[in-house]
Amino acid sequence: MREVITMTLKAQKRAKILEMVKNKKIKQKDAAIILGICRRQLIRIFKEYLSKGDEALNHKLIGKPGNHRISSDIKEKIMQIVRNNYKGFKPTFIAEKLYEEHHIKIGASTLRLWMMETGLWKKIRKTAKHRTRRPRKEHFGEMIQMDGSIHDWFGTGKEVCLMNMVDDATGTSYGLFDTGETTQVALQCLFDWIMKYGIPYSIYCDYKSLFYTKREATIEEQLAGNCL
Repeated sequence: MREVITMTLKAQKRAKILEMVKNKKIKQKDAAIILGICRRQLIRIFKEYLSKGDEALNHKLIGKPGNHRISSDIKEKIMQIVRNNYKGFKPTFIAEKLYEEHHIKIGASTLRLWMMETGLWKKIRKTAKHRTRRPRKEHFGEMIQMDGSIHDWFGTGKEVCLMNMVDDATGTSYGLFDTGETTQVALQCLFDWIMKYGIPYSIYCDYKSLFYTKREATIEEQLAGNCL
């Protein structure tokens, strides 16, 4: 009875190429390029193929348990420790504790699979955060939204900043173009709005260094603030 050899896809590809080398349909250097290996490695594999046939192309561990495979007894011992000491904790945390306190090294992903098999862990599906639309303000001037956007607005290849202010209640807007998004531009835009529509009750803006700072205000800035 002829022996049946199980071959991986990689081994099957190598067998076809080496058979072509054997029949002198392609050269060894071309075969090495096709298989993505060096010429020396191709010669070694080809010699084994000539002496042992297809069997020489398979990995030595194919069809056998891996060298790093954990036995069922050790697996059960680990899961017993998990059940007795770490029930309810996350797999990553447990893997760290197993190594620190029990000198057992195991990957968190492997432990997660084992815990899911025994019902000690359930796969958590991430759901999108629910967002509710904030209702608009009722009256003009209650809140002004202010933001700057840097873009090639004029199609000249040069980016400029559009500092824009929008009334939340009515959508009334005012924009100011400048070379960059600076504090001076923001204050100028606010000044223009106040001169045209009056002082708004509140202003909403992004948390940028343009609008916020953690440093202490200088004496000049404090005096300027007191004058507004």
